[in-house]
Amino acid sequence: MLAPLGLISALRNSFRNQSRGWWEEFDVSLADQEFVLTENRRGKPPIVARIPWNSVAIVCFVDGGQGSDCFYLLAADNSKLAMVPAEASGGLAFWEELKARNLFPAEISGQAVRSTTQGARLWWPPQHGR
Repeated sequence: MLAPLGLISALRNSFRNQSRGWWEEFDVSLADQEFVLTENRRGKPPIVARIPWNSVAIVCFVDGGQGSDCFYLLAADNSKLAMVPAEASGGLAFWEELKARNLFPAEISGQAVRSTTQGARLWWPPQHGR
């Protein structure tokens, strides 16, 4: 039988494990020419995608409400390159890099930060909004 403190600790750890968000399965790392997105799937090999920065033509920010906001990245032909949760490990640095590369400029990024409507979408460039 667990001592009272051990029981409390076990309950906390159990709750922490259950309250993990899906976005915690993702890691994003940055390099000069590309970024690497890794999805760490439970019980399966990770999925690793290397996406060159120069292939990103369109960025769509989607407000995740109580979950994670996400960036959907598209190529010039509208093909999907990646979905990057803002709450993923490295997600905030990724967001800053999008701004620095003018792929999601500061003025539209500010609109994203102020968004309070789950599912709201912000596109860059704006003419690609659907």
